[in-house]
Amino acid sequence: LYPHANSAGQMISDLYKAVGTGDNRRAFLEAHIKYVTGSTDDEYYVLVDSTGCPNACDIPITKVSRHENEVNIEFRAIVVVQQSTGLPIYYEIIPGNIVDVSTLGNILRKLRLYGCKVKYVLGDAGYCCPGTMERLILSGIEFMTRMNPTYDLYRKTVEEHYSEVADPGSTNTVRYRGRLVKVIKVPCVIGRDRQTGDEKTGFIYLCRDIQSYHSKADHLMKASHARTMTSEEIAKAVSRFGIFAIVSTMDL
Repeated sequence: LYPHANSAGQMISDLYKAVGTGDNRRAFLEAHIKYVTGSTDDEYYVLVDSTGCPNACDIPITKVSRHENEVNIEFRAIVVVQQSTGLPIYYEIIPGNIVDVSTLGNILRKLRLYGCKVKYVLGDAGYCCPGTMERLILSGIEFMTRMNPTYDLYRKTVEEHYSEVADPGSTNTVRYRGRLVKVIKVPCVIGRDRQTGDEKTGFIYLCRDIQSYHSKADHLMKASHARTMTSEEIAKAVSRFGIFAIVSTMDL
């Protein structure tokens, strides 16, 4: 639009304002998505994640955010990446006080408007909730995400299969990026199609990161308050260290 613009000049903010209008952004995204996805088939596998951008700018989009027990004044940047190429497909900047779990459905709807037919979504735990999983199921989109430990399905799975994943033996132990992880695959109902009433069967992969378990246990034992804890209290405290769950619609 401005081939002779001086990006080192003092009026650079005016340039950003001129090229950053809503119409220009939409035109760019439409052309960019066609460019990135044009070299692949119609079934797009995407990774969705967001990051907080702390700042002291007095603008409406900068809000107080609480994310993973950290409080910041920030806005959040959401990025969708094509898994096969690693190329970014779509981005969006949202106020810092909007939680991830409420954004995934909106992002996927906007991708469809731009002609990107998402087939499979990988997302972090912040995007996982029963409502989101149900909407993905209704949309025919497969997904895999880390499960929030506060959900009933997570707690039920841990209660029923804790002894298997806590077993120190070598059964179901895999090596991943220099770590040993115990993995138990549990078939379960992860959602329901409200239109047909059909249950959607998926899988929860209950895991224990062995390195994380020992690291957190060692940290607890060095803490000052551990001196007043009984052996039973310490054993109960460390019992859940290193445990996490991944939920997937596909049998991996």
